Formats: sequence, structure tokens, C-alpha cells
Amino acid sequence: MVDKDCMGWSEVLRNGSVVIEGDKIAAVGPSSKVARDYTSFDATIDGQRTIVLPGFVNAHAHVAGSFLRGLLEDIPNHFYGYALPLEKFLTPDAIRTFSLVGAVEALRFGVTCINDHYYHSDQVARAFVASGIRGVVAETVLDVDMAKLKDGKYKHNLDAGMKALETNARLVRDWSGRGDGRISCRIGVHATDTCSKELLLASNEMAQKLGVGIHMHLAQTAKEVDYVRRTYGKGAVEYLGDLGILSDRIVAAHLNYAKDSELSLLSNYKVGAVQCPTIYGKMCVKSKLDWFAEQGVPCGLGTDWLSMDIWDNMRSAIGISRTLTGREVLTAQKVLEFATIGSAKVLGMDSSIGSIEPGKKADLVILNTKSAHMSPLRNPIQNAVYYASAGDVEYVFVNGERVVDSGRTTQISEEEVVQQAQALAEQIWGKLPYPANKFIL
Repeated sequence: MVDKDCMGWSEVLRNGSVVIEGDKIAAVGPSSKVARDYTSFDATIDGQRTIVLPGFVNAHAHVAGSFLRGLLEDIPNHFYGYALPLEKFLTPDAIRTFSLVGAVEALRFGVTCINDHYYHSDQVARAFVASGIRGVVAETVLDVDMAKLKDGKYKHNLDAGMKALETNARLVRDWSGRGDGRISCRIGVHATDTCSKELLLASNEMAQKLGVGIHMHLAQTAKEVDYVRRTYGKGAVEYLGDLGILSDRIVAAHLNYAKDSELSLLSNYKVGAVQCPTIYGKMCVKSKLDWFAEQGVPCGLGTDWLSMDIWDNMRSAIGISRTLTGREVLTAQKVLEFATIGSAKVLGMDSSIGSIEPGKKADLVILNTKSAHMSPLRNPIQNAVYYASAGDVEYVFVNGERVVDSGRTTQISEEEVVQQAQALAEQIWGKLPYPANKFIL
């Protein structure tokens, strides 16, 4: 649980019970007291040797990016050379299928809410509704040809960008509130280098008009910040500030190439910052989590793409931070806050999700701790963060609905969607020449 101001973990409640009524948490307290206050239930779960946690909130992801799994690791120029060019071969049906894979994977790890940003995002929203997960969805808005970025070509096509922005606006109008209120939407600005100044300003205006926030990459790569500095003579964060776009309505992912002074600027504007530690380790990129932890600035955790493993993400956050700083900047308690109430706060959703409190949405994860690798159990937070995995996630509730039961998703068949995704991915992989010696047969 967290305190009423959502500033930190106040206690671990042992021998406790949680009562769900409809889509909300009705009561939390000692089991003896709950038994006195509530005499009958439609259904109960025996919580002996379990840990009940708030549902994890993945504050930055591209769930359909699962089709690139096993394709990008250990090869040079994988992002601009392979990932971005292959995205243009994705059909709406393919994106729906890969999004289903990502949503199922996320639920199996205990993620109950995903802030996503991709193409054909109505299909992402459709997949989220079908899987039972909570989702914040945005259409990718940009006006450059992503396939040509590997050659350093930045030719902006504002007409194409405005069409993408209108598609995003239609997504907001058509999908906000769908799935029993589980779906909400944002404007998905891609980045400061892939959007012209005109498109950035138009996107900000559209977000204000529709009353929604913006989800974007910011200071994500060296290529981005180099382009902005060459073109506008300032850092990517400073550039957005000069355009009047920085505000608490923005969720900004990555920030790895932002200077500390720019991070302070984000903090002043209360911009929601997100870090994705696992993917940084793969890409040889320095995480900024130590700065957010030491400065006491709110930050959320995201997985980005390829994997929805929030447990690996939390452990990577701790390991990378300690390796880089030589200090125990992050603890199990702190990263658990980042992955739950911290991410919820970044998304402006901390009044409804992110902690186990009466009146909040019943988004919960129940971990089985009877396995050898989770025993003996002394400190639930440390055991969960340092040792748990998807196999320990026994139950997941979203909006009060049991969407994972005994380790299996209840809304869609994991086996069927995995089979469909494999066939689709194999069709797409052949679209680009690939180093033959990188295939393992």
C-alpha cells in the first residue's frame, strides 16, 4: 500500500485481505477485521503464501514490436537499419495480432496498464480491449520517412504528418472510454527530429483541443539530439521548451541524451519522465534513473519493445544504476514504486490506479511464493523484486475482472495468438536482407 499522498510505501500489510466490489477496491485491512465487516462473497481466493501487489503500469511501450524479437540483438545498426525499415511492412491485422501477443505477455508478467505508441493504433486498442488489459493508446505522428533515417535523410512531409495527426484525433474520438473505461488515448508525437516544428505545434494544439496528453520520445538517440542541435542550435528538451510545448500533459520517454540541466527543466514543467532500463542495457545506452532517484523527481518505468518483462526491467534498473554510480541509489522498494504508483503518476492516473487503496480501480497482481526460488520468504518487497518472474504470477485483476487465473489468461488463448504471430512474423522477416550468419537454425 502507499500513503494517501502517494509519496511512498507506508507499510506491508501481513495477514491482510482485499475486497473487490465491481471494478474497485472496496476494503483493505487485516483479515480478521475484513471477516467481521464482510460476511459473504461471490468468490474468494486463498491468499496463504501469496503477495498481493498493485498492478504494474508500463509507462512506455510498443507492444506490437514483439515481431522484431530475436531479430535485433547483437547486430550493428539494428534500430535504424532493420527495425524502422521493417515497420512499413506491418498491416493493420498484423499489428492487432502482435499487440495481442504483447498484451498477453504483459498480463502474464503482472502488467495491468500499458501506455502504448504505435501505428494503426486502433488495432492496438482493439487488442487491449480483447485481452482485458488497461491501455493508454496513441498513434505515431511524424513527417519523415523512417526507412531513410539510416542514411541520415531528414526530408519532412508535413501533409503526411497532418494525416497521421488526424488519424490520431480520430482514435481519440472513437476509442476513449471503450472497454468498460479501460481505454484512454493520447497524441503520439514521435520525436523532435522526426516531426517538423510545424507538426510539433499542430500536435500540441490538437492535444489541447481534444483535452488529452502527449506521449513522445525525447532525447532518445544521439542522432536525434545531433539533428536538433544542428538545425535549431539547442538541446531537444530546450527546443520543446522554446516552442511552449513542455507541460504536465507530456509523457516523455527515454531522455538518455538529455543534459542534467534539461532534466531539471523537465522537472520544473512537471513533464512525466519514463525510463526503460532493460532496453538501454541491450543498446549500450546510459540510464538516467539514478538522477531521478537522487533528485526525488517522479519517474515511471517502461519496457519499450521486444519484451514486456517488468521484473527483468526492475532488476535491470537496480543493476545498471549501481554499476554506473558505484552506489546503492536504487532499492527494491524504490523501483517497485517507479513501476506502480510512479508510472501511474506520470500518466496522470495515480488517483485511480498504482496502489492498493479503497476507492481505486481493482488492478491487482497475486504472486505465489511457494516455489523454491521464492523461499524462504522474509521481506515480500525484496523477494518479489529480486526473485519473482512470470511463472509466479498466479492471478491478475483489471477493473475487478480476473484476466489471469492460475497463470493463464482468461480472455484470449495464448496458444492460438502465439501461433498466428509466428506465421505473420516469418512473412515479414523475409522483406529485408539480413546477415545470414546471424540466423540460428
